[in-house]
Amino acid sequence: MTKVFVDGAEVEADPRDNLIEAARRIGVAIPYFCYHPRLSIAGQCRMCLVETSDAPGRLVPPSAIRAASASSRITTWSTTTSPRGSGPTS
Repeated sequence: MTKVFVDGAEVEADPRDNLIEAARRIGVAIPYFCYHPRLSIAGQCRMCLVETSDAPGRLVPPSAIRAASASSRITTWSTTTSPRGSGPTS
């Protein structure tokens, strides 16, 4: 198992899991449109972009990143990832 932090919460993920699946395991919903667990990864829609500790301010699609190769910290809501710089809405 690989340890990854998603919005500050630790999650243990199978190295074959992508970050969408790892985040889902701890209740963090990363929005996506073109991802499906049984299909090849497209990453075309860019709806699922997150920020990583490896490259702050740079967005990457989590559906394309396996937990084993992910940076240790993933941020799903920040001024970079949110359309208007706001946080999650209720």
